[in-house]
Amino acid sequence: MRLLIIEDDSSLAEVTRKLLLNFESDIPPIARRITTVEVVADLETALAVLPAFDAVLCDGEFLARPGSTEVGKFWGTVVMLARRLWVPCIIYSGNVNVTEDAATCGVAALEKSAKIEVLHAVIIAVHDSLASLRTRFGKAEPTATAA
Repeated sequence: MRLLIIEDDSSLAEVTRKLLLNFESDIPPIARRITTVEVVADLETALAVLPAFDAVLCDGEFLARPGSTEVGKFWGTVVMLARRLWVPCIIYSGNVNVTEDAATCGVAALEKSAKIEVLHAVIIAVHDSLASLRTRFGKAEPTATAA
């Protein structure tokens, strides 16, 4: 699974990326699910590259575009594109209001204080659940596109 992380705090994004990949390294190779984790920091880039990914882990608040200082709650825009593409999206935020709003909208949401084991399990569960629905409704698997 190719995972996209949308997070404008580069050090937090890198720690999350490494923890997920290290967690996967403790799993027997045949059972590993997350093969690639890439990070973007802004909405504009996220929307451009999202179609090339199998799942998205999205902060609740992040930059609008590269070099911008405008930070907003753009998670809804990401979720709408992800749903249109049948790509699972999990909101991962330090702002409890964002996680509550996302959950109210039927979007999987975790606070950043969640343990890596929980985060990993939610990513896999949401991905597998949507894959099952895709099969049930005859939707093709998302395919990678050139970014």
